[in-house]
Amino acid sequence: MQALRERLEATPDLPVEAVADHISQRVAERWQPLAEERADELQRYFEEHGDPVYARYSQLLLEPVRDDLQELEAAGYRIEPAFPGRLPDSVEPRTPAEERVRSFWTLVSSQDGTPRGSLVYRLYHDHTRFRIPRAPEVLALPETDPREIRAAIGRL
Repeated sequence: MQALRERLEATPDLPVEAVADHISQRVAERWQPLAEERADELQRYFEEHGDPVYARYSQLLLEPVRDDLQELEAAGYRIEPAFPGRLPDSVEPRTPAEERVRSFWTLVSSQDGTPRGSLVYRLYHDHTRFRIPRAPEVLALPETDPREIRAAIGRL
């Protein structure tokens, strides 16, 4: 897989898209094997704690991404808050309990603070048992204002 720094150098005008593509590839490789390998452990966690199991799953899924994102900082960009974003800022519309999707977001800026766009992490999940019905998504958005980001997520 191409290193994040190489992707950034190849597309200097599109850093948010390069980061989203990179993380998407990481997620595509890991999401299902991780859910299957840890299914029993994560189901027990769900039975004891409920929805926080999906935070645990996301931590495990995105572990390799944390190191990659250090390359982003080395290339002159910042991500705030830390990827994938903060629970209080996330969006989860009311849908059937078995068909939920929670969207987290974070901003990507140049070192000087100039906003470059936002990254959205969408986790599809089930509120009745531990289940990840489809691959999580990582999307790049041009929006940088929190209200505009939430509105864009609402249109997805």
